Amino acid sequence: MKEALERKSGKIPAYRFDTSVISPADGIEARREYFRPLGDVQPALEHGPEQNSCVIGHMLHNLLITEIDTGAFVYQSGGRYSGSAPQGYVTLRTYISGSTAGLIDNQPFKMSTGNLYLFDRSVELIQYTAGAKHLNVTFQADRVGYDPAIHPPLLVINQKSPVGRILTDLLISVNRQLAETDQTDAELIADAIANLVKGAIRKDTKDDRVISQFAKSRKSSILKFVENNLTNENLNSELIMNTFNMSRATLYRIFTEHGGIANYIMKRRVERAFCDLACQPRSKGQVTRVADRWGFYDQGHFRRLLMEKYGVSPTEVMAMANEAGFESAASNMRLGSRAMVPDLDTYLRNL
Repeated sequence: MKEALERKSGKIPAYRFDTSVISPADGIEARREYFRPLGDVQPALEHGPEQNSCVIGHMLHNLLITEIDTGAFVYQSGGRYSGSAPQGYVTLRTYISGSTAGLIDNQPFKMSTGNLYLFDRSVELIQYTAGAKHLNVTFQADRVGYDPAIHPPLLVINQKSPVGRILTDLLISVNRQLAETDQTDAELIADAIANLVKGAIRKDTKDDRVISQFAKSRKSSILKFVENNLTNENLNSELIMNTFNMSRATLYRIFTEHGGIANYIMKRRVERAFCDLACQPRSKGQVTRVADRWGFYDQGHFRRLLMEKYGVSPTEVMAMANEAGFESAASNMRLGSRAMVPDLDTYLRNL
């Protein structure tokens, strides 16, 4: 059960959640209720239902510090499990004992002693533990310089590195002193922790390579998703944000060079429609069928888009393609390949 801990006047607020003081059956429901604002928790049945949890939390200015000692459980949070939880938070975790494994943003992970782990609380996280004790600090993401557009959902800091050792020692030392920490000192201590974490994120050049690879991989996945859903009339920024668990601002930053995601989708649909017109035999109603397939239900609008990009109307595209031989055009276009885009203009100039 959860209760506020008594503190002397002027000390930082604290609470304790402990299932050992209630029955095992009630303990499971109490744990689910406790985690409900953040996600969903289930007992790991292979280890039996009598798995107690104890959480001691302190509010250190704008940081939440929790020491968690738990038995076996499966915990799901972020993404579709986030419920009413506020977005834009990250958690730094260090293990005292035990380990946790699972999926974060559909990628497998394992956390254990020997490293510090910074993970995005907004993305979908499914974690399983047979029992672990760990210390957690939750920050606003921008307070520590974490940007989901460029950072992977899980960052690992080696505890044996200079920054890792200093950060670990600081967290453990602060946690031991929380019961006696004054409100007047809370902001200073919170800033010290947040600034050190921010420095750790910036410092490791190895992480820079990981970040770069992640950013490229994430954009590649989004581009592939868009390409596979261009004929889906529901394809829009909302669908992409929900699919990849990202904010509108993050999605816009990724597609800034394309003028935004809506502009990119429109551009690709025009290019695919042009390719269909140029690569198929001319027939009655062909323009309407192609336009409808790629989501252009206003024929006048479709014609204007082709004129703006290629300087020709839909019927002129078909006429020129038939004159050149649509089979040759289809071969030159390499429909569906990433190289198709630059080849469209080249092909048109050569007609």
